[in-house]
Amino acid sequence: VEADIRTGAAALFGSDTVGVYVPSTGSWFLRNDNSPGAADLVFGYGPPGIGWLPLKGDWDGNGTDTAGLYDPVNGNFFLRNTNTGGGADLVYGFGPSGLGWIPLVGDWNGDGVDTVGLYDPVNGNFFLRNAHAPGAADLVYGFGPAGLGWIPLSGDWDGSASDTIGLYDPVNGNFFLRNAHAAGGADLVYGFGPAGLGWNPLAGDWNGDGTDTIGLYDPANGFFFLKDMHAPGPADVVFGYGPANSMPILGDWNGL
Repeated sequence: VEADIRTGAAALFGSDTVGVYVPSTGSWFLRNDNSPGAADLVFGYGPPGIGWLPLKGDWDGNGTDTAGLYDPVNGNFFLRNTNTGGGADLVYGFGPSGLGWIPLVGDWNGDGVDTVGLYDPVNGNFFLRNAHAPGAADLVYGFGPAGLGWIPLSGDWDGSASDTIGLYDPVNGNFFLRNAHAAGGADLVYGFGPAGLGWNPLAGDWNGDGTDTIGLYDPANGFFFLKDMHAPGPADVVFGYGPANSMPILGDWNGL
């Protein structure tokens, strides 16, 4: 979450809005508002149809999130500093390839720049890197049960200006969020939305208050369900956006 020079509490932080990535065509459709409507940014980035995974982050610390891709076969990250077609601005390998590890993005050390990480679902360990370069992980720890198909996510859950990790249990619909980069119990645990339907967990600062909360994406119908507080209950924002069966991608696309 980036600081903003505008006055008023609601304007101190940028807000995250929706987007979708269509892997069959390598197309990105990003929207600057959490509502239905046309995309504000449309571009192609990366090779289509080969299983690369979409990412977003503020790779250069300018206050705006831009696109990235992770190649799980070779373990390489391809990060772009503008939301336009073109070549990657940053390319590097991190971690082992071909093992089904899941990529993550966050500002792990609070320096204003997002970097990458990996989650090993077999052993339940997180491997987080603080620099855009190959090398060993700067942070390594286990969190949550391993081997159960829980899905990792990251966010600034407590408004501390640094991101930490979490897990989503798709079978029971519960979120388990941690406020420290260390093994231990979850600091926040709650259920949200229906369980067992294959919905995708999301994280972002939907209302610009400086704290990331969670959401869900229904890929079958293309609907987003966003929650503004860490508590069970109905979604605060619900809308459809983009073609169904896309991959959701959430970020602050305009730095506002």
